[in-house]
Amino acid sequence: MPNLGEAFPRPYQRADLIVADPAYGDIVRHCERVTRGEIRDALAATVPPGSRDGLRRRTRPRGGRCQGFYRGAEVRELYERGAEMGTG
Repeated sequence: MPNLGEAFPRPYQRADLIVADPAYGDIVRHCERVTRGEIRDALAATVPPGSRDGLRRRTRPRGGRCQGFYRGAEVRELYERGAEMGTG
């Protein structure tokens, strides 16, 4: 499980990760600062989330102030695309 707390730098704060993979600099959920790379990693995990709620618990894309209102459709599309590829 990824560290979701604020005690350690998150991927969007790490320039080395963003240089290696720009998906870590593409913030998909602004209120919780969830990046496209974090969502992709969760969907490709050894034990992928079985639902969008599972994805929420792993990466918090619907857990902030907006409760997924802004760009929620994009997170749903990422989840469904991952599920189609057999990674989610």
